[in-house]
Amino acid sequence: MTDHRSIRLLFVLLGAFAVFAAACGGGDDGGGEAAGGGECPVDALDDADGPVTIEVWSNYTALPRRTFEAMVAQYNESQDRVVVEFQPQGVSFEEVLRKYKLAAEDGELPALALLEDTTTQVIADSGTIIPGAACYAADPEAEDIRDDFLPIAVASYSVDDELQPVGFDVYTALVYFNRTHFTEAGLDPADPPSTLDELRSYAETIKAAGVTQAPVAVVAQSWQVEWWLTGVDQPIVDEENGRAGLATASEFASEETTRLYEFWKGMVTDGLATAYPGNEGQTDHLFSMATNSSSMVVDSSAGVNTIAGLLEGSVDPDTVAELGIELPPDFGGLGLDLWVGPYPGLDEPGQGQIGGGAWYLTNGGSPEQQAAAWDFMKWFNSTPQQVQWATEGSGLPVIQSAVDSPELQASWDSSLGGQWNRIAYDVLLGVDTDFPGPLIGDYKTTREVIRESYERALLGDGDVEAGIDQADAAITAAAEEYKDTVGG
Repeated sequence: MTDHRSIRLLFVLLGAFAVFAAACGGGDDGGGEAAGGGECPVDALDDADGPVTIEVWSNYTALPRRTFEAMVAQYNESQDRVVVEFQPQGVSFEEVLRKYKLAAEDGELPALALLEDTTTQVIADSGTIIPGAACYAADPEAEDIRDDFLPIAVASYSVDDELQPVGFDVYTALVYFNRTHFTEAGLDPADPPSTLDELRSYAETIKAAGVTQAPVAVVAQSWQVEWWLTGVDQPIVDEENGRAGLATASEFASEETTRLYEFWKGMVTDGLATAYPGNEGQTDHLFSMATNSSSMVVDSSAGVNTIAGLLEGSVDPDTVAELGIELPPDFGGLGLDLWVGPYPGLDEPGQGQIGGGAWYLTNGGSPEQQAAAWDFMKWFNSTPQQVQWATEGSGLPVIQSAVDSPELQASWDSSLGGQWNRIAYDVLLGVDTDFPGPLIGDYKTTREVIRESYERALLGDGDVEAGIDQADAAITAAAEEYKDTVGG
């Protein structure tokens, strides 16, 4: 039985989940001007009179922020041509994008900005960046890095077959489950559910054993719907899910969407799952895991290192203090036996998309500043730095040489967070490069209407197909308006 002290510490786990769950959440997209582009002045640093200072923006906080700050300091100390000033812009991708839009209007863009995966199309159309493809083509020294990138990262962040960002900070999704609950119900904790049908079967077993009343916590967030549909090659929009051209119509209304909604509606109706609204900042589904009220939840892999550290008691108290969490001096872990498994798919495990963010090199500033930003990203994308980011930060490695490094392999073998990240990486490899997910201009509206329809299916009494049809019409209307805005 959990004592009062442990119950209080469970809020620590909740706080960690809450911050990182937003990594796969919806972005605040907006329209843009006709697509920009241009050359990448990779050699312009040679013309600088002295050190070139650049600003770098992201939403990093807690462990990722501490790690990135340390890496920026390492880079600054390693050479004398560039000075990187890291300027965090809040704790969400939405905050960064809002400030990015204002900076673009004022002509004061940073040299580099980390923006959410949902913004790929709108950033490509905005005329505010130099496409990553141009920089890799212009710099022979970067050819090895470009060839070393994981194919799924390049496929996901390309528009018209042209890579848009210069770097990545990617995550995937996992099923988090309570191994103690599995054991109490007679389930094998080494064998998590691999499909949604198995998830239901496990939930029935756990409920029948009296371990938890509603074994699954599900949150009605759009990104999960998108990933389940991508996993069975079901497009959300036309033009081959926006990959063959600018999407102008929805393909959301489908047998697969209905199948997904009916599955989760049945789980809730039969008392096997508790559904929570998908509003921004929702944490109740995570809290149910922390308090042993639920046994399974599907969520992002973004917080794996922090969550594992909290479970083990190895996390730095000063780091999580940035999340508004105060650990007691004698903190030794949460006492929960959690583990992770691949994202359970409609038909098979580990099928979906990648989420997280991408680093964009803006066309603001001077050629020297653009070249300085490029130099920093080449350094960040190199093998030692990708190993450091994967072991100490929050993202998954995106170059094969980092994955093959003995240091990363040792981390993945030894620590709890490392073992979980290995599972997350294996999920990443399973994503289909020929069907990496949608490119949508007005992704904000698309996610809003999907969330609303999903919430009605899980929490309301409305007809599932009628709600899907309404969402389908709204997605088409948003796509048509976006096309008119960008002049497509």
